[in-house]
Amino acid sequence: MNKLWDTLLLIIVLFLVLVSSLVYISPRLGLSINNVGSGSMTPTLHVGTMVVANRVNPADLRVGDIIIFKPPFESQYNVCHRIVKINQAKQLSFVTRGDAVSQTDEMAIPAANVVGKVSFHADYVGYFISFLKTEVGLIAGLVVPTLYIIYLCVRNLRSEISRLAADKKVKEAKL
Repeated sequence: MNKLWDTLLLIIVLFLVLVSSLVYISPRLGLSINNVGSGSMTPTLHVGTMVVANRVNPADLRVGDIIIFKPPFESQYNVCHRIVKINQAKQLSFVTRGDAVSQTDEMAIPAANVVGKVSFHADYVGYFISFLKTEVGLIAGLVVPTLYIIYLCVRNLRSEISRLAADKKVKEAKL
């Protein structure tokens, strides 16, 4: 049972390290990982849903695509809404709206503000992703699991050294 528990815990720890690492390296991979923070995209995307967006050429976007964008006004948060109209007059821009809202957003989104097109989402995982983006989350997601893996390696190494020493004593006793 102890080996089963260790194996299960190791799998969980490795998964945690993998997800935590992905959160921090995703921008280098052309991905943006975000948490849906409001109910404006319900029922498609609920609060707490993790959304992954790929960087795209804004000219390739179409009406109906869900995008993540930096709002034209000052905000520390990105917004995730659906494109309902594309303006191609002087400058390419997008009129967006949340699925739960009947009105379009007040301002068109310039193409330069588009972070990416949503390609994947997972309900409730966004809460975990938001936590991993904090300092405490970094420690919990990378440092603690790494220390646990080191502990397992040292424990297994000590066990193997003890076994080898016992085998050596048995061989010496036979001589």
